[in-house]
Amino acid sequence: MSKNEEKAFAISEIAPGKLNALVKNLMRGMNINDPAEAVRRINSREWLVYEPSNFRRKNGLIHFSVTSDGTTPEGWKNRLLNKGFNLLGVNIDHLIPTVGVTTDIIIYESEVDIKKQINLVSNHLSIEVACLVRDKFTDKDLRDMGLYKIILITGFKTAQFFNVFSIHNRGIGNWLSTDCFEIEDAGVGLGLAGVVSEKN
Repeated sequence: MSKNEEKAFAISEIAPGKLNALVKNLMRGMNINDPAEAVRRINSREWLVYEPSNFRRKNGLIHFSVTSDGTTPEGWKNRLLNKGFNLLGVNIDHLIPTVGVTTDIIIYESEVDIKKQINLVSNHLSIEVACLVRDKFTDKDLRDMGLYKIILITGFKTAQFFNVFSIHNRGIGNWLSTDCFEIEDAGVGLGLAGVVSEKN
């Protein structure tokens, strides 16, 4: 067999069991029982395989989850900066690390929903969760959501403004910053992160 033929036979080093599992997964995704048909659909590009999204939509709202991994304040600074994220006014030194704590999050986009949800104590999120969310999503992910900014309520409110963590792609992009927010700022492209409840 020539080198060109070897290159053309891409599965020469893949065990039959793995190929069998692959075709079974394809059939399951297509909801069919014919392996030949599953392969035909892939080869003809009638069926395309995409990388799973970091988020999903349910009833028109964005859902996702983050799980803490024990990263320390210094660890978060290095982790975010090394990935090209920009920090502005965020005091990570006050972060209290946890391990294995999963937070299910829903993003509210309409002004009506934001007004309803913003005062709920259950929607107050920590700096650790803000770091996890920033780490999870690139600016491209935000654009795929149809957003330019996600705000996370810290729980502290002045007479007029809510103090928030802001994840956004304005200017040079890749931001995690502290910000001030008032209801009048709600509009297209802005989302409020809240905690998923049994009613959501």
